[in-house]
Amino acid sequence: LAMTSRPIREVRWPPMSLAAWYYHKADQCARLAKDAIEPRKRSDFETERKLWLEIAEQTEMDEVRCFGPEPM
Repeated sequence: LAMTSRPIREVRWPPMSLAAWYYHKADQCARLAKDAIEPRKRSDFETERKLWLEIAEQTEMDEVRCFGPEPM
């Protein structure tokens, strides 16, 4: 197989940490819960939000332990 020269894709934004992604998911669930009309759906989104927050907090602690605190 011949190797072709391809330009390296420029990254515009730094990669999102896993914890940040989980916090983002928790925020999405909060918005969905707020907009939900059915009480059952609202409850489901609130429960899911709590789960994402727990995962985010644990992941954040793991990331700090592995990589150190984020630079300011």
